[in-house]
Amino acid sequence: MILLPWSDLLCVGVREIDEEHRTLVHLINELGNAGEDSEATIRALDVLTNYVQVHFAHEEKLMRDHGFEHLAGHIAQHRGLTGEVARVRALAREGRGPGNDELLLFLRDWLTVHILRDDMEFAITLNGMGAR
Repeated sequence: MILLPWSDLLCVGVREIDEEHRTLVHLINELGNAGEDSEATIRALDVLTNYVQVHFAHEEKLMRDHGFEHLAGHIAQHRGLTGEVARVRALAREGRGPGNDELLLFLRDWLTVHILRDDMEFAITLNGMGAR
């Protein structure tokens, strides 16, 4: 199932961040492919959780390195998503997680809004400094 097709509208204009966002979109779609199979869902959540941590750390480093003034707020958003995914993953392991559809819609909406609003704000700053 393709819940969130990749679109150039999600590009922020920073090649390495765009590639990582494309991977996040792919991993969310892979979670959708797990369907109601709880073991496949847990595996997909594990992969997504690990990749989110890598991506967020990279993005935050870029923000720190370039003196992004809204870094603290961005980090708080990242921690919020990381905490929510960890919570859902723990519930899924106990067999008490939300339905996969509910989780997928949350992730799709969160990622889309985060990229288009928050990451785009940073990308404008970064691109203004000559980064690509």
